[in-house]
Amino acid sequence: MIYDALGGTIRIVDSPIFMPTYEIEVSGLIFHIELLAGHGRWGVNIGNHLMDNGGILREGADSYISEVIGKEEKFVLAIEYCSALPAGNNAWQRNGRALSSVLAGVPYLFMAELGGVELNGKREVIAARKPNPIVPFSYISTTKDYANLCIPVYRPHPSITNELSVFFNNIFGYTESLKVIRGLLLNEDITESISILAKKSLKLVDILSAEKKRVTTLKGKAWTEYLKSNNRANWILNNSDMVWNKKTSDKVNAPERMKDLLKQSIALRLSTIGASDIPICLIPQVRIEEFEDLLRQTYPELDICLPKDKPLALIWITGYKPTGEDSRPDRGLCPLAKMILKDSARMISIVYGPAKKKTWKLLEKGLDVLASNNGLWQSIYKICDGVLIDSVTKAEPEYIKIEQEPLVAQSELIIPYNSDYDVEHSEHDVDTAIHQILTRSGLAECLCNPPGGDWSGINYYRRGDIYRWTSLPRVSEIGGKRPDHVFQQELKDGNLFISIESKGKGSDLEDEIGVNLVAYLNDLFSLVPTSIKRVNTEWRLYNNRADLGDYQVISVGAFIYKNENELKEQLERGNLDCILAFEFRRPSVLHILSNDNGCVLEHFVKKASKRVSGFEVKIHRL
Repeated sequence: MIYDALGGTIRIVDSPIFMPTYEIEVSGLIFHIELLAGHGRWGVNIGNHLMDNGGILREGADSYISEVIGKEEKFVLAIEYCSALPAGNNAWQRNGRALSSVLAGVPYLFMAELGGVELNGKREVIAARKPNPIVPFSYISTTKDYANLCIPVYRPHPSITNELSVFFNNIFGYTESLKVIRGLLLNEDITESISILAKKSLKLVDILSAEKKRVTTLKGKAWTEYLKSNNRANWILNNSDMVWNKKTSDKVNAPERMKDLLKQSIALRLSTIGASDIPICLIPQVRIEEFEDLLRQTYPELDICLPKDKPLALIWITGYKPTGEDSRPDRGLCPLAKMILKDSARMISIVYGPAKKKTWKLLEKGLDVLASNNGLWQSIYKICDGVLIDSVTKAEPEYIKIEQEPLVAQSELIIPYNSDYDVEHSEHDVDTAIHQILTRSGLAECLCNPPGGDWSGINYYRRGDIYRWTSLPRVSEIGGKRPDHVFQQELKDGNLFISIESKGKGSDLEDEIGVNLVAYLNDLFSLVPTSIKRVNTEWRLYNNRADLGDYQVISVGAFIYKNENELKEQLERGNLDCILAFEFRRPSVLHILSNDNGCVLEHFVKKASKRVSGFEVKIHRL
């Protein structure tokens, strides 16, 4: 993206294979760009710096561009990438990162896709999925309220139809996002580009709300008036009669009292914050005591006193899956409410999911302690004025009052530059090295898993066309395991696929992982592709049978080198065709051990070694 934004010429320079470095020369300027894989590993803990500079989450964005100026490092831009279908709670999963970034003084771009389709268990297309308009609206309102860039940038999803491509044509904004990146790097004025992206997002909000048959969101000019308001809570209470009507689910494992509270709250016909079917509602000041009485009747053992100086937003948070694992999207709910309402309302969260008991053990030590260990509770602790907790895994319900100050956005994030770091190598480096080496080997990359990589689909290159399977299952029905990397070589008499599972340690590989890697691709390729990119055309929905021809799959395990004996041990235990083991140093050493099927990979690695520096190759034999 940086190269697309700047133009000029690009070249890779001599650098460690785990920290690739490029130079881009444009208009007499040379940009020296280091790619550092993984947060918190390079003498800088980005999450801590975000929090110290006003952020609300230690959770970082996918990528940061920072500029080294003397002994300081300035964070220029945060970028989030999302290829997930932008519907349901996935739509607001990243809101916390967006708000935290802006509060810490770091401009934020959310790279998302439109036109994706939902598939059933047989991978048949059900319908296109679109975001709730309240989500793109929350980004525009944050840009306005905090006078800093916080914008979604939409691109076509690979499975988009011709009709949806036309439908969203005026919404796509990748070209403008490149102008933003260029402007930030060259200190050019980006006001117009920000304005264009904001208008595109507001147009998307209008389009999405206009096509809804039922009145479940604001519509038309109401969105613009809502955006301009300096007190959105009062604006929507005075200008909209839309009633909050969140769907209840019997699947949620919650205490009966909490289920009754939710049903009775819905019966109160409370107001929305712009969309009636999201788990956030708004109570006018004159009705707060009415709701407080309901809480006291439901939980007479608790001392509940709600703030009454402003309207009150209620944020209903399941927070946890039935197994007790975190429901990650829910950590975006409190930030979503804050991004829309800012300080025009007080906020109370209501948490009722079946968290594991260790969660409540931490809570006994204090909400601040629990918040320091979990992103959901961090967002509650930093945003809400109180939280009601009632869970089937918690012995007693609890209400906690939280003293809040208005959130103030910082103008920029600058930290001391640390060029002296001792990296503890991990799977991040393995993934980075695989990507750097095999993309220069003559192989086509079908699936990519380094930090910031795109693992949302798998490509199959065939006679100039590219087929793609999206919405990938982690495990296939026949027990196959989704690879971390897939590479392909097209041959005259078929196709060669290299399916790679990467780990930090060889011992972390699963038994028989090679069999499962092959089974996954065999199973996937037996199903219809979701989309196709024909020569000189854009991606489009396909969902038909394809003539894929013959192919062979080689399974590979990759990890950090320990000793020569481990290579053979993991090859046999994993039933793999090849082992790639990285000994990270300067230069690094790539150790390869293969059986008869896997030895073909040696040719590609040797080819890459002539095109990229930073590593040497050592071949081992059985």
